[in-house]
Amino acid sequence: MRDVGSLQTLAIGFLAVTVLGGALYLASAVTRVLRLWLLRQLAESQSHTDQIAAALENR
Repeated sequence: MRDVGSLQTLAIGFLAVTVLGGALYLASAVTRVLRLWLLRQLAESQSHTDQIAAALENR
């Protein structure tokens, strides 16, 4: 019985490590996507600002 309990504890430990690794991978992937989205938003914002500045200069 002691061996079975020890194996169950070990299995639960490895399961916890696996779930934690999956959560960290998911968090990293979401962070990468949000970083790219933010960079795109900044580039578009700069482009719009440049267009407005050019329009005001041509007035």
